[in-house]
Amino acid sequence: MGLTVGATLKRLAMDLQPVYASGSEILLVKPHTATKNIFLHMPLLEELVCSYDVADYFPHPPPNLKRLAMTFQDMTETHLDFCFSTSTLETLFFLRPELSAGSIDELFARYRGRHLDIVLVDVNANHVTPERARDWNDDTDHVTIWEADVPKSYYGDDEDDVVLCDGWMWSHGVQGTLWTQEKRRMTEWRVIEGRLAALYDVMQLD
Repeated sequence: MGLTVGATLKRLAMDLQPVYASGSEILLVKPHTATKNIFLHMPLLEELVCSYDVADYFPHPPPNLKRLAMTFQDMTETHLDFCFSTSTLETLFFLRPELSAGSIDELFARYRGRHLDIVLVDVNANHVTPERARDWNDDTDHVTIWEADVPKSYYGDDEDDVVLCDGWMWSHGVQGTLWTQEKRRMTEWRVIEGRLAALYDVMQLD
């Protein structure tokens, strides 16, 4: 069925988490081979919302993908290879992982297209610029990093932050409203350093 309708699809939401298979079972079936990799037969697909494990089954993304939302939170080689193997990608959403200055550098270095907006999804309190992260350069950089805040009840939520953010991505992704959600650009580390220095000076005066 995937091969039958795949050639006409422009938007797709795919959740493989209910279909659990071990790594050995996936290798046995070999869904990643050219004849079984359904994404290779989706030349018109521009928007893909998918679970983190999709890359385990199909490591090659649709060839002309423009917008991708993937519910991973670990920057593994499998996830990064999937996200950055197509130069047509313009927007990438994923759950904010633990980031370092090196993580930011890798995101910038991997992209080979014209421009990519990377949107990190998390609750507001968890968004932090990595210490000593690089400066942004709008004239030469092909990547812009944004932060999207997932609403959290004033009284707290029953589920943890990851479950909450995962559900938020799926809800907006399926509705087609994810790409236009409000976001802000990640603050540069040098700006944060300046704020901390100014705060220190004020405290010294007191």
